[in-house]
Parts: sequence; structure tokens; C-alpha cells
Amino acid sequence: MERRRATTIFAAVEGCLGSHDDLPIMPPGTDPMSCVSCNRVPQPFFLVSEHDQVLLLFAGSTRVELPGSEMGHALLKPGESLYIPAGQPSRIVPLSESIQLKWRGEPGGWEAAVWYCPRCDSEVYVKEFNTAEHLPQECYWQACDEFNSDAALRTCGKCGTVLDPADLGDIRWPDVAREIRNATPSGD
Repeated sequence: MERRRATTIFAAVEGCLGSHDDLPIMPPGTDPMSCVSCNRVPQPFFLVSEHDQVLLLFAGSTRVELPGSEMGHALLKPGESLYIPAGQPSRIVPLSESIQLKWRGEPGGWEAAVWYCPRCDSEVYVKEFNTAEHLPQECYWQACDEFNSDAALRTCGKCGTVLDPADLGDIRWPDVAREIRNATPSGD
């Protein structure tokens, strides 16, 4: 997969391998970096980033969950965008197959994958990582793998609810990371 300027967002989507790929579509070092995803399943966790992000929906419909915010969630239809300020947890839940463009800070920075208890809304597990040092897709996969492999990490310390493992059935982050590494001359 060659990293190149996309003539249309729909041409860029052809490079997507699974849901929530955040596939970069601009040359390395472009800030902000434009990333495309074709989503069919809910994002497995809430993402918190030290950088602001902007989502633009091209096709389908999506609910973006925003715990702790005044609005709580946002519903997006094609052509609508959402600004997500640094530090705001967000989770993308497609209501139908959706195509989105996300602008992320480049280089990356500190992010966290967060799981919340569906019963009491407490944080159950948080995995922090630095996407300036590692590809986000590798970090996301590692966070989910840790969460899924240990029931203690999925158990709410406040109410004792045990969360189900994260559904990774349509997630291809290891493949996406490999494609990005193969397309980047320096191997970053």
C-alpha cells in the first residue's frame, strides 16, 4: 500500500482493511495528518488524545460517545463534522457502515485507550501510550490484547461488573501497521 495523496476520499477508502483503521492518506510529516476509516463495528474503547481531533463523516451514520461532556454524544450524518478537544474521551459507534476522515496531530503524542463500566460509569482499565514513538494501530492492538487477556483488567473496581472482552472481529490494526511501515521509507 503506497502512501499518497488521495484524489477522492472514496479512493482512499479502498486501502482500508477493517474498521477504525485510521489509515494515513497524506505524506509522512503532514500536520495535521488526514486519516481515513471505513467503520462497521463500534470502536473497542474510548480514545483520549493530547491533541485536538476533527472527524468528518462522508458516508453512513455514526454516533460519537463523549462521556463527561455537556452533550454526552453526537450523531453525525454525511457532510457533518465534530471537533474533539484534547483530553476528551470519544468512542465511534457506526449506526451503519460509515466512511470518516479524521485529522490527527502529527507527530502523534500521548493517547490512552479507556474502558468504562456500563453499570456505574467508572474507569475500568486505562492503557496509555505515545503515538509519537509507536504507530497508533500497534498501541491500540496491544491495549485491546491486554484488556482481553486478563479478566482482572476487565473488572470494575467500584461495582465488580466484569466487562466482556473487546470485539476485534473487524479490526485489522496489526495489518494496517504493517502496511504503514512498508509504505514509509524510513520505517517509522
